[in-house]
Amino acid sequence: MQGYAAETLNALTKLLEKGISEKYEPLQSHSLSLIGCIAEVIGEKFSSFFDVFIGAFAQIINSPENESSEDGLKLSAKAIITMGQIIGAVNQCEDTDPFKASVTEITQKLASLIQGKLDDKDPRDEAIKESLTHCAAFLGDEFSQFMPILLE
Repeated sequence: MQGYAAETLNALTKLLEKGISEKYEPLQSHSLSLIGCIAEVIGEKFSSFFDVFIGAFAQIINSPENESSEDGLKLSAKAIITMGQIIGAVNQCEDTDPFKASVTEITQKLASLIQGKLDDKDPRDEAIKESLTHCAAFLGDEFSQFMPILLE
């Protein structure tokens, strides 16, 4: 897998960007699934793709269009889960400092989303909780600053 990972991730970058620009949910969804799987398999070697995909995920999660439909909410949830998977992957790196600011920012965003009292039927609720476990593992003791928000 290692030998093909970079080539595959480069192709997935283009596919995800195309899916986002054309607002084509199935392409985005399947790309996210593959990205998450690859991140979990190659672990720390995913680090060079971290910034590329975090930006794309933010576009999906922050899209107002995705908040107005069930399919959009499911897509946002998938992006949130995939984000957690790649945070878990880069957490395996010897030096996690290059990712710390991004993970802290992501944690803040996820905590604020969950603080907004998502409906129990909102698929993002479980996705956020799952991804926050990866954030907590990454941030360690520094995750405690988010606990008051999460316990409200």
